[in-house]
Amino acid sequence: MDKDFIKTLVKLVVATPALLLSCLVSLFSGHIWFWIIYTYYDAPPKSATYLKNNWAKTALGLLWYGLFLLPIFIFKFGFSLPDDTNITKIVGLTLIIGTFTQTIITALIVVFKKK
Repeated sequence: MDKDFIKTLVKLVVATPALLLSCLVSLFSGHIWFWIIYTYYDAPPKSATYLKNNWAKTALGLLWYGLFLLPIFIFKFGFSLPDDTNITKIVGLTLIIGTFTQTIITALIVVFKKK
């Protein structure tokens, strides 16, 4: 990747608290999914070895929260994107709903899945 692009992206994430928070929470979420895959399944898929770095775990968490971001965005703003700040307005709600759902799913897996 271009180093100027990466520097610009890092400046944007650090300058916008909602994006920084979403990256940190996504990293934590990715760690939880990684832990579930390796702990509660007899033979983790070979592709799970790609999840052993922090970038991949963050991407996994971002994918998880993206599942909630899209319906919330469509419900609140419709299919139009007139303003770039619309997404940052719903990041908090998305993180709350996604984390709550992940907590319930993790608890159900821990309780009902035998080691």
